[in-house]
Amino acid sequence: MKNILISIDKLNEYDMFVSEVIDIVDNYVEKGWGVDIYTHTCKSSIKNIISNKNPANITFIAQDFTDFKEKYDALWVYRGYIPEKLSTYINEHHQDINVYFRHFYEYSDLYIPYGCDVENDSPGISIALSEVSQHSLEKKGIDSARIKVLPFCSNKQYFEYPSALKTGDIEKVLYIGSNFPSVMEDLLDELKNKNKSLNWLDTSEVENIYPEDICSYDVVICKEFMVPKVLTLGVPVFIFNENKFHGYINDSNFHESMRHHFSGDNLTAVADARLAWNVIAEELAETRIWTFNNKENLKKTFSFEKAVEEINCPADRTGKLSFTNKQVLALSIHAKSLTENEEKDYLLTDWLKEREISEARKRSLLEYASIFREQANIGIVIICDSTDEGSLALTIKSLRCMVGMPDTLYFLSEKEILPSVFSEYNLKAHLYNDINSIFEETNHNSLLFITAGDEVNSNALLLLFEYSIRHPEVLVCYFDELAINESKNDSLILKPDCNVDLLRSYPYIGRNLLINVNAAKTVRVAGSTYQKLTLLDLTWKLIEIKGPAILGRLPEVITKMCIGWDAWLNSEHIITENKRVVSEHLSRIGIQANITEGSLNFNQNIEYILPYHPLVSIIIITRDNFTLLNRCIESLLQNTRYLNYEIVIADNGSVDKDMLFFLEKVEAGIFSNISALRMNAEFNFSLIANQASREAKGEILLFLDNDTEIIQSQWLDVLLQQVMRPEVGLVGPRLEYYDGRIQHGGFILGVNDGVENVFDGYNSAEPGYLFYLNNVRNVSALSSSCLMIRKNVFDEVGGFSDDVFKFYYGDVDLALKLTQQGYLHIWTPYARVKHMGGGSRLFDKKFKVKACPDKEDIENLKSLWGEKLFSDSSYHPHMSKSGKLFTLSPRTARTQAALPGRPYPVVLANHINWFGCGNHRIIQPFKALEAHSQIEGGLNYGIAETLEVAQLQPDVILMELVTGPAIPELISEYRKVCSAKIIVEYDDFLINLPVKNDLKSRLPKNLIKNFRRVMESVDWVVVSTNTLAEAYSSYHDDIRVAHNRLAEHQWGHLKSEKLTGKKIRVGWAGGNSHRGDLDILKPIIKHFQNEVEWVFMGMKPDGVHCEYHPGVPFDLYPEKLASLNLDLALVPLEINFFNECKSNLRLLEIGTCGVPIIATDIEPYRCGLPVTLVSNKFKDWVSAIQEHINEKNWLEKRGDLLRNEIHQKWYLRESGLDEWRSAWLPK
Repeated sequence: MKNILISIDKLNEYDMFVSEVIDIVDNYVEKGWGVDIYTHTCKSSIKNIISNKNPANITFIAQDFTDFKEKYDALWVYRGYIPEKLSTYINEHHQDINVYFRHFYEYSDLYIPYGCDVENDSPGISIALSEVSQHSLEKKGIDSARIKVLPFCSNKQYFEYPSALKTGDIEKVLYIGSNFPSVMEDLLDELKNKNKSLNWLDTSEVENIYPEDICSYDVVICKEFMVPKVLTLGVPVFIFNENKFHGYINDSNFHESMRHHFSGDNLTAVADARLAWNVIAEELAETRIWTFNNKENLKKTFSFEKAVEEINCPADRTGKLSFTNKQVLALSIHAKSLTENEEKDYLLTDWLKEREISEARKRSLLEYASIFREQANIGIVIICDSTDEGSLALTIKSLRCMVGMPDTLYFLSEKEILPSVFSEYNLKAHLYNDINSIFEETNHNSLLFITAGDEVNSNALLLLFEYSIRHPEVLVCYFDELAINESKNDSLILKPDCNVDLLRSYPYIGRNLLINVNAAKTVRVAGSTYQKLTLLDLTWKLIEIKGPAILGRLPEVITKMCIGWDAWLNSEHIITENKRVVSEHLSRIGIQANITEGSLNFNQNIEYILPYHPLVSIIIITRDNFTLLNRCIESLLQNTRYLNYEIVIADNGSVDKDMLFFLEKVEAGIFSNISALRMNAEFNFSLIANQASREAKGEILLFLDNDTEIIQSQWLDVLLQQVMRPEVGLVGPRLEYYDGRIQHGGFILGVNDGVENVFDGYNSAEPGYLFYLNNVRNVSALSSSCLMIRKNVFDEVGGFSDDVFKFYYGDVDLALKLTQQGYLHIWTPYARVKHMGGGSRLFDKKFKVKACPDKEDIENLKSLWGEKLFSDSSYHPHMSKSGKLFTLSPRTARTQAALPGRPYPVVLANHINWFGCGNHRIIQPFKALEAHSQIEGGLNYGIAETLEVAQLQPDVILMELVTGPAIPELISEYRKVCSAKIIVEYDDFLINLPVKNDLKSRLPKNLIKNFRRVMESVDWVVVSTNTLAEAYSSYHDDIRVAHNRLAEHQWGHLKSEKLTGKKIRVGWAGGNSHRGDLDILKPIIKHFQNEVEWVFMGMKPDGVHCEYHPGVPFDLYPEKLASLNLDLALVPLEINFFNECKSNLRLLEIGTCGVPIIATDIEPYRCGLPVTLVSNKFKDWVSAIQEHINEKNWLEKRGDLLRNEIHQKWYLRESGLDEWRSAWLPK
């Protein structure tokens, strides 16, 4: 079988790349070839579509692995994507191969940043998209003899789909694109006005586009790669590109449009939707006939199979493929640049990588382990319910990488068997029903139980050990896990902390646990009773003896399950055994209850049996709004099955005639179980509720808003079942809007301003995070809109705090007071109540009630409860604190909690970018100090939120380049939640940028005022130079200098090659902010244009013939800079005070590559480095350059001298690192 390898950086959405790759795969698979696809990222659904074409012959090769075939007959390359792993494979195999370098029209396709020699030296062909792109490739330097044209094509799927000629007016229009711009919205409005429809097919959301998606439409608006597909169906195409309408493809423009790959560049464009619609409507009939009549000819023109045959003529273009070292480096940098530049969501893989603990933290934890030997003595038990050695091998493979792996492994199975994969370990095997014997014989302090097939984090034992010394009270520890989702990708299960009622509903703690051995010995485990949930049974028994505090969660990913989370929960064994485990648990503690099926397949509902039927006092606070109140009371009377209740109407000065009439009837005793209280003082919900509670006769209080409606007969029974439990404080139902959406599902603390009704607005069918909305669970606080509590418990804490929380947050305050006394709060989905959502507040002017809580309300809550509002046991600490909740937070991923005992200063270092000052002034100094065990804490991109600061509790908060007017207030908020020292970092004289600096126009007019206020708010300031420190000295009396230094891992290994060109290679590197500096060189460039090879990176001077390299992502910048192989670098700098304050960073970056430098004689460059300094006069620059190029043999020695000096004095180590430590930490 012949094989083809397709190399492409990404297949993430249905675009021209994915479309053509699908066609290539179809073409080669049909010929009986094997197809391998080598890609950096691939959307799982796209991968599935391609793989399913012929699973036996199609293989996706992950970027991190090199499982290439021994031999390929063809290589198809997109965007020049040949990473180092692939180029290494090619050079090692040096095989005969036909290579196709595919070019569309993007930057990588037309500018070929990896160099034309890569393609010109390779066998095979370079494939252009059209005649226009062919000319671009020739102009760039690709050998014209090797260029073939492969236009956008269609395929058999479209050719064979039946379609008919449409007639009549336009009814339906389809737009195909990856976004829906405003001008398309205008067209949508235009069509709506004419009772026509415009539908959008979003290519970023689909995996493929099929003929049936298109044929029902009168017109398709699209561009480029979709045009041939639509035309071969006989459907008219109207080109839309770059937010402009370009017109129909028809007989008059077809060939010219094809020359421009249907981009519309050859057509007149309009941005007016109304004009576009007029053209669409007026020219439809003629275009429709032309398109349909030419359908068969168009199929021949756009046949992918035929087009591939044509570019393969002559067929034999094979040859030996290999790359030079220089080409390998250029391709490697280009491949990295492609993948770094991808616009992508924050991926799970990114987060997992950022959560990995550093080598320094590992060292510290190992030192702790040598002190706390008992807690560090963790054994491992593998639970195996099958003899599948493949599953066991996965687990063993992960254990081999584990830090601190014990010598002895325990193996627990249903059969007496010792699999061969355990041959390297001292193995102790036990039968599953004899699990107790493991606890009896082991000398370990605790045991980590792992299910065979699951993989374990290499740092698992260190993380579990650290948790155990932080939480000695925890005897059963569970943790976060990865699982396999429906698309066969990893999904993350971030679990809540101990939640007894959620655990009774379903076993959310999972199947892999760390168990304290001594604790386990105190109870007998029913190993013979349960096949899957023996450890859950053990957990419940320990909770029953010692309380819920023995169950704790380590908020880190420890294991990766070999099956899906949902699949495990829905397995028959788990469902059946969980019911028995919970039933026996309740029986042991004397609780009478019925366990019924929950709203999901795997969860269950505990119906607690009432010991008696207490009187419930339903307190409704109201003023006027009789219609609302009447609906509430009528629904309550008609729909409530539980009969032992009274209704207490607490009226706050109603004047409405209907309301007064109703109250008079109540007071006259017409309603046997309704009473009324009149309170005419200023509205104070908490005060009225407290007074009403004192008048209430019931043992149970239920506070109910007047804009609620009862829709279930059993609602009161359900709430009572929970509130009668002695450990329960508050109970609340699922509150719903009238359209069924969730109005309240329990408050979450520690997000946004400190408290949030997070499920507000959720669709009625949404399960919520980890099925929260389908399960009874413990919550931190509940809404007073429908809130039940035992009267004696309410009185125990003094009811609502009516002096502070008159309307808002009284319910949260009440919940926190009760929590302080040890009570749990319950939210249940099995009681549902309709709630308008603040009906009384709609009349805020009339009732003098704020429509929503304001800053004063939340500040009152914060002042009383402080750190209680920093976190919530139901909300994971690694989730976002604001914005889209219940999502991974990239902001806290790179921070670690202080080690036990806080041995090092905890620094939270905020950086505003990943390059330049963000890299040199924040990221690298932090990493260097942390690696040398000088600090701990973490890095944060952007500006940390107050609750993120509260969670970390740093000793120092570092903020970079902050000047905004909101910063002083934010700093004030920081100081309320922690005692950290707050410092700011600047590396430029921001308050006076040069005229030619591109950033000058973006600075706010009130910059100096804001800057001064920031300076007054912080404890000290860190700057990059002594001159800058002097410039800022009037703004703060504690300014510290930390000079820019290079990170060894980024720069230390680099050295440019010398004299690689035909002439001396002289160059410059910089960005847009250096435009004025580059202007200094313009006459000099012209003077030496015939004597040297000019090389520029980042910016290219106009009208200059030179070798130009565009900027690259900063991670690739050091390598790219060194790869320029300059013989001489020029570093001009305009003479002005802004530049006087700058650092010598440019000298360090270029000089450490071993390149000699000529630079402007200005303060930052008078730093003692062996570089040549000149004035900015033309003759001085010319003289210095001439001297250097005349001494060709001395250039390398000059470069080496400079490189050695930088290595000795200007890296982040030794005294240089001490300077940074002194700058960042308190004196």
